Amino acid sequence: MEHALQQLLAVRPFAPFKIRMSNGDSHIIREPDLAMLDAGGTVVVFRRQPDTQHGRERAAVLALHHVVALLDDDTMDIPY
Repeated sequence: MEHALQQLLAVRPFAPFKIRMSNGDSHIIREPDLAMLDAGGTVVVFRRQPDTQHGRERAAVLALHHVVALLDDDTMDIPY
Protein backbone atom coordinates (compact mmCIF):
# COMPACT_ATOMS: atom_id res chain seq x y z
CA MET A 1 0.00 0.00 0.00
CA GLU A 2 2.88 2.37 0.78
CA HIS A 3 4.33 2.00 -2.72
CA ALA A 4 0.94 2.57 -4.36
CA LEU A 5 0.39 5.72 -2.31
CA GLN A 6 3.85 7.04 -3.21
CA GLN A 7 3.12 6.43 -6.89
CA LEU A 8 -0.23 8.22 -6.72
CA LEU A 9 1.39 11.25 -5.10
CA ALA A 10 4.22 11.32 -7.67
CA VAL A 11 2.32 10.81 -10.93
CA ARG A 12 2.09 13.81 -13.30
CA PRO A 13 -0.31 15.06 -14.32
CA PHE A 14 -1.70 14.49 -10.85
CA ALA A 15 -5.15 12.90 -10.53
CA PRO A 16 -7.14 13.35 -7.30
CA PHE A 17 -7.79 10.20 -5.32
CA LYS A 18 -9.41 9.07 -2.10
CA ILE A 19 -7.90 7.22 0.85
CA ARG A 20 -10.39 4.92 2.59
CA MET A 21 -9.66 3.96 6.19
CA SER A 22 -10.58 0.83 8.18
CA ASN A 23 -13.12 2.81 10.24
CA GLY A 24 -14.96 3.89 7.07
CA ASP A 25 -13.59 7.44 6.95
CA SER A 26 -12.36 8.75 3.61
CA HIS A 27 -9.87 11.50 2.83
CA ILE A 28 -9.74 13.09 -0.62
CA ILE A 29 -6.31 14.11 -1.90
CA ARG A 30 -6.96 16.93 -4.37
CA GLU A 31 -3.36 18.12 -4.76
CA PRO A 32 -0.11 16.17 -4.33
CA ASP A 33 1.45 18.80 -2.06
CA LEU A 34 -1.39 18.43 0.46
CA ALA A 35 -0.36 14.92 1.55
CA MET A 36 2.85 13.31 2.67
CA LEU A 37 3.99 9.88 3.74
CA ASP A 38 6.77 9.47 6.26
CA ALA A 39 9.17 6.56 6.73
CA GLY A 40 7.28 5.37 9.81
CA GLY A 41 4.07 4.61 7.92
CA THR A 42 2.19 7.77 8.79
CA VAL A 43 0.19 9.68 6.20
CA VAL A 44 -0.52 13.36 6.86
CA VAL A 45 -3.34 14.91 4.83
CA PHE A 46 -3.62 18.70 4.82
CA ARG A 47 -6.71 20.68 3.86
CA ARG A 48 -6.64 24.22 2.53
CA GLN A 49 -9.72 24.99 4.66
CA PRO A 50 -11.13 23.19 7.71
CA ASP A 51 -14.23 21.13 6.91
CA THR A 52 -16.52 22.52 9.61
CA GLN A 53 -19.55 20.73 8.19
CA HIS A 54 -17.98 17.36 9.01
CA GLY A 55 -15.91 18.51 12.00
CA ARG A 56 -12.57 17.99 10.25
CA GLU A 57 -9.52 20.02 11.12
CA ARG A 58 -6.87 21.40 8.76
CA ALA A 59 -4.83 18.20 8.94
CA ALA A 60 -5.44 14.51 9.55
CA VAL A 61 -2.76 12.07 10.66
CA LEU A 62 -3.45 8.57 9.35
CA ALA A 63 -1.76 5.27 10.15
CA LEU A 64 -0.85 3.53 6.91
CA HIS A 65 -1.83 0.12 8.33
CA HIS A 66 -5.43 1.41 8.63
CA VAL A 67 -5.63 2.36 4.93
CA VAL A 68 -7.87 -0.24 3.29
CA ALA A 69 -8.28 1.23 -0.22
CA LEU A 70 -7.02 3.87 -2.61
CA LEU A 71 -9.79 5.02 -4.92
CA ASP A 72 -9.67 7.01 -8.14
CA ASP A 73 -12.28 9.52 -9.33
CA ASP A 74 -14.57 6.74 -10.49
CA THR A 75 -14.34 5.13 -7.01
CA MET A 76 -12.67 2.06 -8.48
CA ASP A 77 -10.01 0.34 -6.38
CA ILE A 78 -6.49 1.12 -7.52
CA PRO A 79 -4.42 -2.06 -7.42
CA TYR A 80 -1.39 -2.07 -5.15
